[in-house]
Amino acid sequence: AVLESEAAMTDPATVGVVQDAADSQVVALRCWLEQERAAGRRVYAYGAASRAVALFGRAGVNRSLVAAVADASPAKQGRRMPGTD
Repeated sequence: AVLESEAAMTDPATVGVVQDAADSQVVALRCWLEQERAAGRRVYAYGAASRAVALFGRAGVNRSLVAAVADASPAKQGRRMPGTD
């Protein structure tokens, strides 16, 4: 059964609003990263969670925009994030 709080997520209009919000956040991130690069600054990120992989993928993030990603988890150290180059 769908919980009342989840019911709105089955409405196409609601899903569209969420998609629009996600799209604008992706554009904002990409623009900020490009501004930092243009200003000669290097950006480093913290947190290599799967959500970060999805966000970076949507924003087209690569090494030219983010120099490195750090994470406290020993299992993620010394590795690469999928889609970052």
